[in-house]
Amino acid sequence: MDIELARTFLEIMRAGSFISAAKRLHVTQTTITARIRNLEDQLNSRLFTRGRSGAQLTAEGERFSEYATQMVRLWESAQAELPLPPGHSDVLLVGADTALWDPLLLRWTQWLRSTLPDMALKIETHNAKTLIDEVEHGRIDVAITYHPNYFPGVVVEQIMEEKLILIRNKRIDGPYIHINWGQSFKRQHEAALPGWARSGLSMDFGPMALKYIVENGGSSYLRSRAAASLIEQGVLERVNGAPEFTYPVFSMHRSNPSLQPLDQIFSGLRNIATEIKE
Repeated sequence: MDIELARTFLEIMRAGSFISAAKRLHVTQTTITARIRNLEDQLNSRLFTRGRSGAQLTAEGERFSEYATQMVRLWESAQAELPLPPGHSDVLLVGADTALWDPLLLRWTQWLRSTLPDMALKIETHNAKTLIDEVEHGRIDVAITYHPNYFPGVVVEQIMEEKLILIRNKRIDGPYIHINWGQSFKRQHEAALPGWARSGLSMDFGPMALKYIVENGGSSYLRSRAAASLIEQGVLERVNGAPEFTYPVFSMHRSNPSLQPLDQIFSGLRNIATEIKE
């Protein structure tokens, strides 16, 4: 069976209609309809019922969704892992939140290269939504993120905890910049500092906010590690008495990966996270 038929089936299931799936896949609705008709003929089953509210899975469609997910996941894993680079017996596909590349991802990569030299590494950085999607579809083996998602077949483990502290430019006054650090921070922030989130300047990328404050003044909640060197240099200062917030880091991976040295891989990650905290 053409793997594209399974992908189309899953996209309709997620989007809720043939029209929405066609837009997401950048094809015509006629193409989507033809693919599903072909798939239903091959399976001798009706997979969707269509109505004004969209496309709903039939009982047979519900059953096929499990197989379609596995098929697409296996195919995408094979595409990502093959062919193996010369001189390597396995490959580890790692994705991480962009903000975690230094020092956590960098040190872990160095450790993996020295400890498991026969394992090829493919390292990517993404936002949390993309990382979750990559793990779900088997395109990466391990994700390191601040914002995991919990779903069947995936193991989520907290590996370290960062702190968000209120800092300000020591020399230049400026406004409070609200950074979107996720839903958990949003709830804690609103409870501790009502109304502060309604700032005239908001961002969703900490490094940009940090650079803006250094050059233009102002204050914001930033990761303590990211601001540490600038505090030491006297460019920034921590606002005394301001509440601080926790910002945990998690790993995500499938519960049945094919990688053999999985315990060793995660042991190294935990040890590096502990060293960074210290």
